[in-house]
Amino acid sequence: MANLDAGKIFEEIKEVVAKGDLNKAKSLLEAHKDDLGPLFEQAKGLIGDQADNAEGLLNKVKGFFDKK
Repeated sequence: MANLDAGKIFEEIKEVVAKGDLNKAKSLLEAHKDDLGPLFEQAKGLIGDQADNAEGLLNKVKGFFDKK
């Protein structure tokens, strides 16, 4: 089984994250864990950063509506 191009996989994960589909990005990451090699941690970081940003924004919105 030939390894896929790590750069292409990484770019695909970046595009999926940019669209906000974190579940698909996580699936791609897991499916191509071995193919990504050293880019795995970078891709994992992208997903984590996006999830943190989304959670932070959600908390800000909740905080805005909780204030009276």
